[in-house]
Amino acid sequence: MKGAHSVKRPEEPKPERKGRGKVVAIVICVVLVLALAGAAIFLVMTGKVELPFSMPQASSPSTSSSSAASSSSAASQQEPSQAQPSEAPESTASESGSVAMAEPQVYVNALFGYQLDVPEGFVLGSEVDNGAGVVLTNSALRMTVNVTGYNNVDNLDADAILASLWNGSEDSIARAEGNRVIIYQYDDEYEYFYWVNIGPGSINQMEIRYPLQDDNRDELDAAQLLMQGFIPGDLNAAH
Repeated sequence: MKGAHSVKRPEEPKPERKGRGKVVAIVICVVLVLALAGAAIFLVMTGKVELPFSMPQASSPSTSSSSAASSSSAASQQEPSQAQPSEAPESTASESGSVAMAEPQVYVNALFGYQLDVPEGFVLGSEVDNGAGVVLTNSALRMTVNVTGYNNVDNLDADAILASLWNGSEDSIARAEGNRVIIYQYDDEYEYFYWVNIGPGSINQMEIRYPLQDDNRDELDAAQLLMQGFIPGDLNAAH
């Protein structure tokens, strides 16, 4: 059996070495897992990686502070723009005030003291009758306005003035109201308005005349402005 004893059997691996290899592999796996976990935690904490289940409220303090700063800066930028509308009406009011002061032109008669507003479109002419009267004209409306003052030497009252001026035309207006006479009338060529203020010392009278026509709405508006702007002087005194 010499040949049989000369054959060497393969040596079996020692159990001790096999157990050590498993231990080393486990240790390496644990180290790798810990390293990966640590890296993941680091990325999440620094904000470089967001977890899929993270809530929108979990924003960093720097982000909320920056958004608050941007909103406050936006509010500060809006404040000047909100103050501008309050300043604009003031300038507009001042400009409109200056325009209102510039018109209408006001005429004051030095002799009889009556006052007359000159509406837009009317031209103030020279004084007549030694300063007792003045003439206004409007070429667009073909309107002539004669304003005058005279002393009431005959002690005329409103009824007497009405009777002397009214021509009795149909659809006319003729009224005597206290110390004032108002007349609208016409003839074959013209329409007339009379506005007369009567006092014991003097009389102030306005006569408005323009061509007779079917559509006289613009002329009526102008006549109303003229009569409203006619203020008598001291009617108790003669001049």
